[in-house]
Amino acid sequence: MHKLAEKYPLHRFKNDSQNFEKMTAYFVYTSAKIKGKTYDQVDTDNLLPLKISPGGKQYSDAVMLINLRDGFNHNLHTDNSIFLWIQANLLKC
Repeated sequence: MHKLAEKYPLHRFKNDSQNFEKMTAYFVYTSAKIKGKTYDQVDTDNLLPLKISPGGKQYSDAVMLINLRDGFNHNLHTDNSIFLWIQANLLKC
């Protein structure tokens, strides 16, 4: 992980909009799966940028996924972010 962090530091990740969007969607999808939500990767990929919710899904699930995305983005762009702590402390192992 440390070698990866050296080759692809956090500031570069945040500035790579295409990769950042993909990783955000993957984080949201994975987090929603852990919570037992029924969105699949395609549904998540359509919901986040396009705000298109698939038929048969609960509105509250869509709101949760959007909130996960917004929280991820907020934390990543906050100076005292957990991501900065992880990069500074855990990736050195």
